[in-house]
Amino acid sequence: MKKRILGAGLIFLMVICMNRLALAGGEVERIKAATRILSTVMTGPQGVAPRYLLSHARAVILIPGVKKAGFIVGIKRGKGIIVARDKEGKWLPPSFITLSGGSLGFQAGAKSSDIVLLLMSKRALQKFTGNKVKIGVDLGVVAGPVGKEIGLSQEDLNRIEVFSYVREKGIFAGAIISGSVLSHDEKANRNFYGTSISFRDILSGKKVSLPPVAQELLQTLQNFAR
Repeated sequence: MKKRILGAGLIFLMVICMNRLALAGGEVERIKAATRILSTVMTGPQGVAPRYLLSHARAVILIPGVKKAGFIVGIKRGKGIIVARDKEGKWLPPSFITLSGGSLGFQAGAKSSDIVLLLMSKRALQKFTGNKVKIGVDLGVVAGPVGKEIGLSQEDLNRIEVFSYVREKGIFAGAIISGSVLSHDEKANRNFYGTSISFRDILSGKKVSLPPVAQELLQTLQNFAR
C-alpha cells in the first residue's frame, strides 16, 4: 500500500512538473532568444561601446523579433524581458514584458527587429515599477553608440536615461524608439517561475527558483558587463 501511495505521489509530481514546463515553453524560448541577441550586440568590435554602457547600466531590456506592422517604422507587438541590478551590482532574475505601438527602425522593409534598451539611472529603473511606461514620454531614449568610439562623458551617463539599439536584417545600430508602450507580463512571470511574482517583487529581493535558461542569461550578462 505504501509503495502504491509513493508511486502515485511521484506520478503526481511529474505531471505537475511537465505541466509547468509546457506552460513555460514560450517564456523559455523568449529568454533563449534574448540571450542570443545580447551575445550578438555585445560581441566583437561593434560591441565595444554597448559593453561599456552595459557595465554602467542599472538594467537591460531585450526584446527579440518585434513585429512591424507598417512598411517602414510601425510597431505591431513584441515580447521580451527586463533584467535589473541590485545595489551591489548583481543581476536579478529576469522579468517578462511586452511592447506595443510606436515606431522604430532604420531600414525600410524589415518585417521584424530585435531591440536592446540600456537603462542607465536609478530614476529610469524606478519608472518600471509601475504597470506601463511610454517611451519618449515617461522615459527619454537616445540612440546608443556603436563600435570603439564611445564619445560619452560621465555627465552624459548621468543625464541620459536610456540608450537604445535595434538589429534589422543582420544590421545592428543605435536607433531611437518613440511612442512605444512597455508593459509588465505578469502571466509570463507566473508561467516561468511557477508562482505569482512581479518586477517590483524582484527589485525588492524576493527569492525565486531560477531555471537553468535564466541562469545562463545572467551569466552572459555578467561576462559582458565586467
